[in-house]
Amino acid sequence: GYCTSFERDGYRFDAGVHGIGGLYLGGKTLKMIDELKLSVHFYKREPSESIYFEGKYFINYWNDINIIKKEFIMNFPKERENINKFIKFILETNPLMLISKLSNKSFSQLLNYFFKDNDLKSILKIPCGNIGVAADYVTALNAIALYKEFLLNPSRYPKGGMQAFTDAIVERFISSSGKLLLSRKVSKVYELRKDEYKVIISQGEIFYSKKVVFNIDQKQSYRIAKSIKGINEFNKRIKNLVVSPSAYFINFGLNKSRNFFLNGVRLYNLWFFPNNDISRVFLSRKKSYFKNNYLSSKNVFLSFPSDFTVRALILAPFAYKQYWRKYKNIVFNNIVERAKRFLGDISKEINVISVSTPLDLYNFTFNYEGACYGWSSTIYSNVHFPGYINFGNNILMCGHWVPGYFGSSGISSVVNSGMYCSKFILKGGEK
Repeated sequence: GYCTSFERDGYRFDAGVHGIGGLYLGGKTLKMIDELKLSVHFYKREPSESIYFEGKYFINYWNDINIIKKEFIMNFPKERENINKFIKFILETNPLMLISKLSNKSFSQLLNYFFKDNDLKSILKIPCGNIGVAADYVTALNAIALYKEFLLNPSRYPKGGMQAFTDAIVERFISSSGKLLLSRKVSKVYELRKDEYKVIISQGEIFYSKKVVFNIDQKQSYRIAKSIKGINEFNKRIKNLVVSPSAYFINFGLNKSRNFFLNGVRLYNLWFFPNNDISRVFLSRKKSYFKNNYLSSKNVFLSFPSDFTVRALILAPFAYKQYWRKYKNIVFNNIVERAKRFLGDISKEINVISVSTPLDLYNFTFNYEGACYGWSSTIYSNVHFPGYINFGNNILMCGHWVPGYFGSSGISSVVNSGMYCSKFILKGGEK
């Protein structure tokens, strides 16, 4: 899926993910790595993410929580006490207590409870772009998970690129007698009798199994297994869920080593806003395709995975061939113009350009509508599962298409889902 890399003319670019969360002591991703004894190592990027409103605010998420507090307090001294309370609330409140208190609250409502300064609240809303839902609509639980798993406990980057993380899992899977079948599409899954299933691959291969775990979106699950009662019933339950937005990526391969700095700070992931009028950042969003999704008409997310690669991206709606045939170059130029405000003119340093539209993301991952994050975790969602879905009779689902209480917080939420599902199976599952 998105946690992979691809090569283009000698350059390695990441398919989607720009950082892996849950690597703090007690975090789900770190626990999985330790349990499976994965051979993967990470860079501790300093800072992990940055927010820059040109000429007004520059905020960094460092690897030390005390430095993060200090930076926020330095910019908003009148909110000192509330900043400390807010961070403590996120990091120390019991998850069950959070669910009971915030199950119907938006992240904006939570911020209004803690803070008065509108600029501070707007800056805290910006990382919601990592989960693709605006703060007025995203559940407070999902935003808290993002902050805990990815920001206040900072994300890290695998040595060797995103593919190195996936390769470590594959290596462990194969060494445990697993058989990996790449470039194969499941066409049908039939229930022969209770606890026995027939899986047909489009290439003509047939497998029989007592358990089947889906790790694909519900549209695909229903298409290939709609004869199975549990999947059919689940499809009716989720018909009102909204899919998360997709994205438009531009990857640049440079002909010389470059590092990018701001105020003496080396940047790795930057939310760049050329307009310092924070109060107007999200206004244009309401006129766009889904008002509950996150988008600004001027900002751009910039990522610097290596000394020779730069990525610029915006969230974007899904559309088909005709749309992107007409608008691909227009959107490309728009993003480049946004990025140039910070990067400057690096055109003479570019050897390779790789562009991925939402349609390309769909073709690469088969994620419904090229979705980046599975379902959007909005305050209107009323379907939740504790990590995985049990359709009954040993048919299960895990991954980022499982609508969980804490929504999607990237790789760590996917890892959490997979671990819950695997433990259920290892304990015997359904009898």
